[in-house]
Amino acid sequence: MLLRIALFLIPLVPLLQLIPLPPGLWDALPGREVPKAVFALVGTEGQSHPLSLTPATTWLALLMLLPPYAAFFAASLLDDRGRERCVGLFLALVVLSVLVGVIQVGSAGGALNFYNSAHRGNLIGFFANRNHEGVVLAITAVFSIAFVNARAPSRQSAIAWSAVLTITLLAAVIGTISRAALGLTLLGLFASIGLYFLRGPRKPRLWVFAGAAVVLAAMIYFFSFSTVVANALARFNDVAENGRSEIWHNSWPLVGQYFPWGSGLGSFVSAYAAREPLDQVSIYYVNSPHDEYLGLLIETGIPGILVLALFAAALVVRGIGLVRNPASGGTYAIPAGLSIGLIALHSIVDYPLRTPAGIVLFAILIVLFYSDPSGKKRVRVRANDVGAEG
Repeated sequence: MLLRIALFLIPLVPLLQLIPLPPGLWDALPGREVPKAVFALVGTEGQSHPLSLTPATTWLALLMLLPPYAAFFAASLLDDRGRERCVGLFLALVVLSVLVGVIQVGSAGGALNFYNSAHRGNLIGFFANRNHEGVVLAITAVFSIAFVNARAPSRQSAIAWSAVLTITLLAAVIGTISRAALGLTLLGLFASIGLYFLRGPRKPRLWVFAGAAVVLAAMIYFFSFSTVVANALARFNDVAENGRSEIWHNSWPLVGQYFPWGSGLGSFVSAYAAREPLDQVSIYYVNSPHDEYLGLLIETGIPGILVLALFAAALVVRGIGLVRNPASGGTYAIPAGLSIGLIALHSIVDYPLRTPAGIVLFAILIVLFYSDPSGKKRVRVRANDVGAEG
């Protein structure tokens, strides 16, 4: 029920921000001093305006919800076999993306650089941003373990394949030179291995422990001499890289400026540019606060945060149910839950859900998280309905 309410409210947030408001009400909104002066300058004061400072980008944000909602409802129709194929297709696409990334790294960014990305030379695959490729690889690491455990003929075979996939994916993640991706991948792997370790009988537990030890030893041996690894780890010492700390520092005042109703979805670029210190202005513009929660607070204010809290509560309730009774979920319910958690953590320092691929993947993860073993929707059946059928 909580999830349904949240899914209903999410598109209402940008819709309400696009409704033209009476001039007096719009003038009373916080943070409208500069737009008000601009409207007076061009002779359009006293007219109705929507809450959003940038209605065009708010419309785009609303339209961006169509792909994930379509993916959500389509994935909801899948049974066990369909979900298995969906996960297999996802893993195959990631493998293809990694192969593209290997060519990108090998050519120093000279080949298959689809977006003329600033991250050329790193393993970015089909993405323009190494962090977005990295978080997908972290999710892949979680799902690959679940996938091979569901299909391997024996636990020993599953552990062997898991070890091979783990080493391969870690190498790919390190190739992205993404700190967040490396940390999230390790966290996801240890969480996945830990779940199988705790849930299995004693003998398989020893196999899992031995497999994890082999993987760890192989990682240390193969990666300790790599300059790519050294560069990736060195970036952990530079928290201020890419100006994130400056962006956060400059973005927080925007919360108070537009509180409590926000500036409108998609308006961050314009709102930030109006406050950006002159000594930090360059040929590049800041497209995000690199903190999804901070960005949501700036653009949607209290309404957006309340919807987010409701959505998070729905996920927590489902997660508690899976912890208490793992058998109540489908094959990929727990991996999907772990992946949702990884995305939530990544959103603290980046914007993984602001890309079409990222938000569509998230929608499918929600479906997998709520799936049951039969692949059918959980529907309450009344006693008199059952009697009527008999």
